[in-house]
Amino acid sequence: MNDQTELEQEIIASILTKPELFRVVRISERWFTNSDYKIVFEAITKSGGSFSSIFEIAKIVLDMGHEQISVSRLTEIKNSIATTEHFRSKVQLLETSYLETNLRELSFEYSKSPRTETLSAMVDYAMLLESKSVKSESGSMVEVINQYEKNLYEDLPDRTIKTYWQFDNAFGGLYPGMLFTIGARPGVGKTAFAVVNLVLKALHRNQGLSVDIFTLEMQRRELLLRYASNLTGINGYRLRKPNSILTDAEKVKVKEQLEYLKGFDLKVYDQTFDLHSIIYQIRDHVTTSGNPLHLVVIDYLGLITLKQASGRVEPRLRIEEITRQLKLLANELGIVIVLLSQLNRGIEARQDKTPVLGDLRESGSIEQDSNVVGFLYKDPAEERNRINFIIRKNREGQLAQIRFKYNGDTMQFEEISDY
Repeated sequence: MNDQTELEQEIIASILTKPELFRVVRISERWFTNSDYKIVFEAITKSGGSFSSIFEIAKIVLDMGHEQISVSRLTEIKNSIATTEHFRSKVQLLETSYLETNLRELSFEYSKSPRTETLSAMVDYAMLLESKSVKSESGSMVEVINQYEKNLYEDLPDRTIKTYWQFDNAFGGLYPGMLFTIGARPGVGKTAFAVVNLVLKALHRNQGLSVDIFTLEMQRRELLLRYASNLTGINGYRLRKPNSILTDAEKVKVKEQLEYLKGFDLKVYDQTFDLHSIIYQIRDHVTTSGNPLHLVVIDYLGLITLKQASGRVEPRLRIEEITRQLKLLANELGIVIVLLSQLNRGIEARQDKTPVLGDLRESGSIEQDSNVVGFLYKDPAEERNRINFIIRKNREGQLAQIRFKYNGDTMQFEEISDY
């Protein structure tokens, strides 16, 4: 048994011994080279890591059509390790091995036939390898203890981002390292809510805030019109031909608000679609701004692309990579990332159309990586201009339902607090 096969066996054996390890760290079946271990991991994935015995995994494997992997074989794998310690490190080694193998294969392919696509893929894998490099830590608690002793007598700087008052109550503010996913069906107003209203609230209430917006469906000018409509209360349609339609008083009002917007560190990207470019722009802005408060809004998840060496990437794996990288970036830089996502069409077939976590497209990784998941939902039984925001996951606080009054003409979401 070579080192790679032994590593894969230890990881599978660890999960068979302690099923809860399946949820501790993200693993992809693509990383396995041994066909038997790949099959067993696929069966574990189908179980969601919720199995009480290897008999359940054996049944799933059998249903998948792999009779060669019996209960006795699974028992043999499970009993091959003495301890499940260092599981995270083993998984990191497995992913690194996968990336290195692909990089070597691409290098060989490029040496035979130099192509721009192959070179681009090589750069992508090299960047991923660099991000996975093991970091040395001293493990000392002295600095942490000293800092906490200092905080006994003085408060830490507040690095939370304030937006709507009821959001502040539910989350304590948008906090560093937060991946906040907002889901909705088309036409409910998720762009108006997050890209326009949430951003404007944050800019107004947080001095020195820097904002990055990646709008993958509209151009910067279109977004500017939405901001102007929201800030002035002028119908967005009338702003499309301001010279011929707006009154002189309205023009003055619009100009005042445009000058107001110029005073903020607000960047809007409407030509950046692939994940690595998005990450690069965020890193660059965080570094150059030097602001302790940084908010990123991405509209929306389904339009983010990944540069791949060849072939079409399975949607689940694409979403998995995107959400994981964004969550790691939020943690590393201490920023807030708001990620918009569409819901599955299946919700329309249900009698009760109130969104739940399972309605997110390829929901497993989105739910796992997000600190907070909320949904915009229009209840047909309520008034036409009422939209609910339902918090379905909140890792640091309470679940809640927040009601808003929405004016589609001016893109304004207003909290309803007296209910």
